[in-house]
Amino acid sequence: MKKSIIIAVLISCQNILLAQTQVTKSRAKVIECKAPYQKIKLDLLEDESNFIKEYPITADTKITNKKGEPDKVENLKPGNEISIESSKQGYKTVVSGITITSTKTGSKVNVNGKLERYVPEKNYAVIDGYKVKLDENVKIVGKNELKNQSFKSFAEITPGYYIEADGEHRPDGLVYASKATLKPDNFGNTDMKLRTSMNADFSSSLMKQTATTGDVKKLNDSITTGKLKFGEMEFAIVENQKLQAYVNSIGNKIVPGYQKEIPSDVPEKLNFKFIVVDNPIPNINTMPNGLVIVNSGILHMLENEAQLAAVLGHEVAHCTHKHAAERFEKQEKDKALQQKASDAKDILGPLFSNLTAGNELISNATKELAKAQELIAKLPPQTQAAFGNIITSVKGIIDNNFNKSNEEQADRVGLNYMQEAGYNPLEAAAVWEKFMTLSSDINKMNELKSATNTWMVAKDRYSYANPLISVGDVISAKIVNTLLDNNFSDHPKAKTRYRNVNQLVAENYADIDISKTIVNDVAYKEMKLLLPPLKKQ
Repeated sequence: MKKSIIIAVLISCQNILLAQTQVTKSRAKVIECKAPYQKIKLDLLEDESNFIKEYPITADTKITNKKGEPDKVENLKPGNEISIESSKQGYKTVVSGITITSTKTGSKVNVNGKLERYVPEKNYAVIDGYKVKLDENVKIVGKNELKNQSFKSFAEITPGYYIEADGEHRPDGLVYASKATLKPDNFGNTDMKLRTSMNADFSSSLMKQTATTGDVKKLNDSITTGKLKFGEMEFAIVENQKLQAYVNSIGNKIVPGYQKEIPSDVPEKLNFKFIVVDNPIPNINTMPNGLVIVNSGILHMLENEAQLAAVLGHEVAHCTHKHAAERFEKQEKDKALQQKASDAKDILGPLFSNLTAGNELISNATKELAKAQELIAKLPPQTQAAFGNIITSVKGIIDNNFNKSNEEQADRVGLNYMQEAGYNPLEAAAVWEKFMTLSSDINKMNELKSATNTWMVAKDRYSYANPLISVGDVISAKIVNTLLDNNFSDHPKAKTRYRNVNQLVAENYADIDISKTIVNDVAYKEMKLLLPPLKKQ
């Protein structure tokens, strides 16, 4: 009997040891691996929860290429995809093997954006968030009014001109262009329509083309008091000059140098102004003339100055790269359809159907809103019309979101803007980690919905009697839920953005000394004390 017990115990212990040393294979993308090569930071591609991890590596870690041949640890560069073999030995993780399955080196890339600056000492240009160098004997060919002109170097090109280049990544981290064209940043018909359209929605004092000065402490009263207006929805400007000056000072640091050098009487000039409004939704709205509307809700959410620089850099990039012009042209095509909506019932169906295509979260909200249409149809005609106006106002806010390619470009270019201003680019990834955490936290989202609903139903929210007061809590709550779901879901998913920004930082800023960059949480915490509190029901 005792012998049997001993054998059983030995078998049990053997099973435990086998379980502890079981090898796990994972697909991953390298985020960081630097000398002395004692650890590697990865994005685990098949893990949707805890996907950013660090693993120890040692001299015993076998590194091979996809053919099974020995490879160098120095080739574990950001952006390379790998297969990693690891096992748990007690509380320790041991990495036994890494196979490099694909590399950024040699991969093709299309660069399409503005030439932000030229770096003569390294002979490359920053375009579309990439570091681009002309390959041997390649010239830049002009288009449109620059047709028949060619240029031997990016040094000959005016910053702010649009460049499109086809090239490939090389081991030094640069994109070598085998073909490049350029065209000037012209102020065209679409830009004029945008300015005209916006002047109808905002007060003339806010829309004046006043040159931005470096002395942000002496702000004009027109941007520290009063209200902004989207359609019929009104937004109260936070009346604290110190707060407004602080946000403007960060914003002005982010604006690219070439924009600051454009004379104020040139149409391409963007006179950036950053205005904080009392709005609990953690978002920012950017106008094509350089007006950046910062909701108090996002300032509550962020933790330091570098994170503020990251979100402002992203928004400035939307503006400099004219993403609103693309959106405006699409809206013009849809305008005829929108004008056919005669009352709230006609507006709700097609509006929310279009907004929620491919979005499960909002599709669910759409189904519930469809049930509310019958209730709305029973309301007095005047209230129905008012409800139509609120939907139009909400749609205007939602429409300010940009498509996936616009968002990815704004991430790349915005990172360049914040890093050039001296801020820690790692904090850009931290912002999306916060969005990712918030969107998956039911309690936090419920608190945000409560604060947003309280804000939306305020008596002075609209230029007429607030219809949300008339239609009741159920319908108003559905409007708020749809607005918030769209805000968090219509952009590329927060997890994807978090992953992408981590990669962008690793690939483009691995060579900077993070210890010398700005974070500044002390000044930011002092600024947050000046914000209006988030009011809940």
